[in-house]
Amino acid sequence: MLGGISPRDRLIHALDGMESIERALNYVNTLGDTISFYKVGLELFATGQGYSLLAALGAQNKKVFLDLKLFDIPRTVGATVQQIRHHASFNYLTVYGDHASLAAAVDAAEGQFTILAVTVLTSVGAIQSGKMSDTVLRRTEDALNAGCGGIIASGQETSALRKRFGTAPLIITPGIRHQKTDDHKRTTSVEQALRAGADHIVIGRPIYQSTCPSQMANDIQKRIAAVCAHP
Repeated sequence: MLGGISPRDRLIHALDGMESIERALNYVNTLGDTISFYKVGLELFATGQGYSLLAALGAQNKKVFLDLKLFDIPRTVGATVQQIRHHASFNYLTVYGDHASLAAAVDAAEGQFTILAVTVLTSVGAIQSGKMSDTVLRRTEDALNAGCGGIIASGQETSALRKRFGTAPLIITPGIRHQKTDDHKRTTSVEQALRAGADHIVIGRPIYQSTCPSQMANDIQKRIAAVCAHP
């Protein structure tokens, strides 16, 4: 296993296109063992059944990336993380903020899950002042100093992050595409992201909008396994 993570767990499938818990769980059932790790985002979590969904995924032994991108003053972020911790079990939670807010989230998590800092959204195509890579590096350093276990970053910045910070921090890479066809601007392929040093890749629409999601997911898993076997 490259980096100590099972190849099958490297693919995190986003359930962002599901408008209800019922649809999401039916979809998860159709994918079966092909997917072991799911992302639950703000839209689906806000249906009013977010905690029930996390519990149902946990009952199926699925790993969960809770992508809420919490962004507020430190006290509010910390209190929110505490509330979520008391009601749900999952693996990763995203926070989007300054050093103090990130540190508050880490303290509130109490080691029950990993806090991941969002650096720059992949929908952002340019940063007005300075290079994109400089911004991502600076925000990553701040996040790690705050105690975060890892960061969310485009595959276009991952190589620079690994060179600067080594293998320790988790790097999760969204925006996995063959071409720029939607709101992700800084995109990379499965192979590019993993070889650059991503621990996990997040893929949503390319799977669930395909004609056969289970086959598409299986094909991506094969590509991940090939990279892990021959990095």
